[in-house]
Amino acid sequence: MADLLISMDFPPHKDGITTLAAELAKRLGASGGLVVIGPSAPGAAAFDRGQPYIVYRSPLYEWGYAKLIPLIFLVPYVVLRHRIRRIIATNIGYGGVLAYALSRVVPLTYIITAQGYEFLKFKDNAVVRKIYLTAYAHARRIIACSGYVKELLAGFGVDAARIEVAYPGVDMDRYRPVDSVPDEWTRRYGLKGRKVLLTVGRLVERKGHAYVLRALPRVLKEIPGLVYLIVGKGPEKPALERTVAELGLGDTVRFLGEVPDGELLYLYNACDAFVMPSRNIERDGHVEGFGIVFVEASACGKPVIGGRHGGIPEAILDGETGLLVDPSDEKDIAEKIIAILKDPSYAKTLGGNGLRRARAECNWDSYAERFRRALEPA
Repeated sequence: MADLLISMDFPPHKDGITTLAAELAKRLGASGGLVVIGPSAPGAAAFDRGQPYIVYRSPLYEWGYAKLIPLIFLVPYVVLRHRIRRIIATNIGYGGVLAYALSRVVPLTYIITAQGYEFLKFKDNAVVRKIYLTAYAHARRIIACSGYVKELLAGFGVDAARIEVAYPGVDMDRYRPVDSVPDEWTRRYGLKGRKVLLTVGRLVERKGHAYVLRALPRVLKEIPGLVYLIVGKGPEKPALERTVAELGLGDTVRFLGEVPDGELLYLYNACDAFVMPSRNIERDGHVEGFGIVFVEASACGKPVIGGRHGGIPEAILDGETGLLVDPSDEKDIAEKIIAILKDPSYAKTLGGNGLRRARAECNWDSYAERFRRALEPA
């Protein structure tokens, strides 16, 4: 018998939930006995060969809700073939509901993680909401990524007593301060002698890249020569490139696309501050449940700036590990960036506090241990 992790966000794809699922699989599967169902992706076969667990890939990743169709057949097959008795689903829709349905005919238990968007987008759909609430009600545990998401779940109709909060972690072997960034990096991106601002995240409206761009003219008056590095890809890139052109920021902004984790370590260390003013977009149910990238930057000893929305105030301790901003106020964003970049001592204090907190409180090993305990028989 084995345990099953179902996550339609899994490497080699890249985003916060992908990181969460990968780190969980790495630890729960270290001693064997874990099977993973993840999405198809270029490079998946090479990634899967290096893992200590079995991976099944489900097609139609780019097809929206249609990707549920192959899961309807794949999940029961894997459960029966591997005699699965315990399931972790990182999404109520793409795993949690199927786990509930199978638990009606097979003796198994399941846990569901919660990030926010996956259930909020159906808050006004009575049919889907009822199905989701039934699946949540029969789960052994629901593990939310922040207290904010726990409150959202309770408002959705889930019994708050059954929800546990576990902050995502950071791999301190992968993300850490380095003594110096290789000259190759500073030459490649033209960083030598310039202040560096960094954002890592999908290029989607919610992440707030556009507001940072519109804040930059104010910042450049105080910090001439600033370089803004943007890591990630997504549908907003054309609009962001137009904004760069309209504001004359061609010498300031670099779109780097996706970069390997090894390179990301140096980018975090090369920056003077990390910024991502994410905000809630109520019309679509889009929220930032926590923000793993803030903790990754903190783990590299960098001050962080984030939006005062969603679960970000739990990822950033305002005035201690970084600064919170009104994510729709470019003046506020500019002022907070300037405050950090013009005062290296202040930046170092914030970054040092963030590093200590990442080491003490945001640990993937303790995160995985919460799941181990939750999976044990009551």
